[in-house]
Amino acid sequence: SSDLEWSGGRAKTATLRAGRDVALRLAPPAGQKILSLSNGRRSVPLTKGEDGVVSASLTQGTTYSVAFG
Repeated sequence: SSDLEWSGGRAKTATLRAGRDVALRLAPPAGQKILSLSNGRRSVPLTKGEDGVVSASLTQGTTYSVAFG
């Protein structure tokens, strides 16, 4: 599941809760980029693709925070 926080018409942060182990592909809103992904204790490595899309591996039962810029 996920929650998204907006400020001034732009995405600020998103909270992702992994219901299973998954390879995630995440695209930022138009005109923004994904700055970071963390699990509360450490940064999660991101693989950057075309058009700002990033990929990462999420672990079941873990909550992640995404920062947008």
